[in-house]
Amino acid sequence: MRPLGLIQLHILIITQFPISSSHYYYYYFQSFIFFLLFFSVVESVGEHVEEVKEGDMVLPVFAPNCGDCRDCKSSKSNICTRFSGLSLYFAMPRDGTSRFRDMKGQVLHHSFCVSSFTEYTVVDVAHLVKISPDIPLDKACLLSCGVSTGVGAAWKVAGVGEGCTVAIFGLGVVGLAVLSENN
Repeated sequence: MRPLGLIQLHILIITQFPISSSHYYYYYFQSFIFFLLFFSVVESVGEHVEEVKEGDMVLPVFAPNCGDCRDCKSSKSNICTRFSGLSLYFAMPRDGTSRFRDMKGQVLHHSFCVSSFTEYTVVDVAHLVKISPDIPLDKACLLSCGVSTGVGAAWKVAGVGEGCTVAIFGLGVVGLAVLSENN
């Protein structure tokens, strides 16, 4: 891996694999590092990272949050205006480069800006949420994508509330999250 930039981190990965993403990336790139449901421990930080420190538990998330734009400050949106459209990006969001190479020196593309199917990765701080170290490890890895997607879809998008009837197609992490929140 290349050295850290000013706002990047090395993180140690603990992960769970959602196979549903694999076909998408293989179609576009044959050399990339999967994005997965995971939580991480910060291994090292770039010199201008203030939000987290070495040893912190974090959830890398595909939807970035700059913390400064109108949408990041709003409780009605999770789509960062500053980084809009970059959640499927195949490189680092601020400079468009990849931090990974294979043994032959060829570029390995990022996926969802977090590339987590690896022992270590490099992530922009906008793609991290600091979490409590008290959260059980077997539950923490589900929070970065599946649970937040399922709960967010039910609460924020569909407006599901008490007394609503819902239809759930599929009982993977996302479907089970919707089910658990609507019982």
